[in-house]
Order: sequence, then structure tokens, then C-alpha cells
Amino acid sequence: MYARTLQIFIFTLTAFSSLCFAEIRQSCEPSGLRAQSSPTHMAYYDFVKACKDTKAPEGIQNTVSKLKLAVDRADCLDAFSELRKKKFLVLRYSEITSLEPLASFPQLTELSIGGNEITDITPLASLTQLKKLNLGGLLGYNKVSDLKPLKDLRQLEELHINRNCVQDISPIASLSKLTYLDLSRNGIEDLSPITGLNKLKELKLYPNQAIF
Repeated sequence: MYARTLQIFIFTLTAFSSLCFAEIRQSCEPSGLRAQSSPTHMAYYDFVKACKDTKAPEGIQNTVSKLKLAVDRADCLDAFSELRKKKFLVLRYSEITSLEPLASFPQLTELSIGGNEITDITPLASLTQLKKLNLGGLLGYNKVSDLKPLKDLRQLEELHINRNCVQDISPIASLSKLTYLDLSRNGIEDLSPITGLNKLKELKLYPNQAIF
């Protein structure tokens, strides 16, 4: 009886896992993306310039607007000054597609940008003081697949990448200070890159291809 119950449980779990993978694959296909991030424009890594440029791409203008709202400042220089004082920034579920204006704020130690429409995290490479980064969300929306911009963020202690489109986690193998890592609901096939992260205290993986 025990063997049959266990067999049924494994079958049910495997079937559920297959459904999860199918859902992840579908959401990560181009047709399933809510929005594509705009191509990287290095000029808009300057917040003030992006703020003053009325012809900047819509995605960049939206991010600038949300940043100004976060510090309750309408003037570009005032907003920049206030943002440079902040260590912690929350921009969750704000319909953000571009992170370029965030590159002007390397002093940030905590950044929460889950639940947006982000696919390109290249601008985060300049935020080398980050200790906590949240790109995940209970409802999904972000569709990040390339983690290479995170490889030099050596101060990271907490990283949430759940509900994205990640398959390759080798870029985060160098983040030796990580104590918390959420990789759940991605398409990861190989977990070996994180076996050397000896300070990890909490690791969330399910579901991923490497688990089932």
C-alpha cells in the first residue's frame, strides 16, 4: 500500500511539475511577454539627461516618472539630489520596462523591482553596492533571462529571481556573500554553478528543470 501511495504521489508531483514547466515556457516566449524592454541607450544612464529629454523612449520616461514620484519631486535636479541620498528603493508593480535611469544611483544597497515588465537588467551592473535585489514577484511579469550583469555585484547577500525566464545561473557563481537565493519558477537545467556558494542559508529552487 505504501509503495503504491508513493508511486501515485511521484506521478502526481511529476505531472504538476510538467504543467509548471509548460507554463514557464509559454510565459517566456516572445508572444507571452507583456512588453519588450527598449534597446539599451547609454546616454540615458544619466538620470538628469533622461529626465530633461522629452524625446527619450517611452520606457525611459516612465522609469524617470516613477523615480521622481518615489521622492515626491517634480524638478529633475531636485529629484536626482533626493534619489542620490536613498539607499533603499522600491519600484514594484510599476509597469517599468527600462532600468537605464537607475544606473545613476550606484549608492543603492537595496532594490526591489519585481512585478514589472523588465527583460534587460544590463544597467544594474553599475550598482555594485547592492546587498539585496528583488527581481521576482508573486504574480510574475518580469522576464529576465540573462544574469550576466549581476556577475560583479559581489556585495549581494539576498537575491530574488523567482518567476523569470532564467536557464543559465553560471553568472551568479561568483556572488560568494549570498545567504538567500530564490530561483524558483524558472527553467534552470544545471544547478552546479551555485554549489560553491558556501554562505547560503536559504535556497528556493522548485520548480525548475534541474529538480524534475
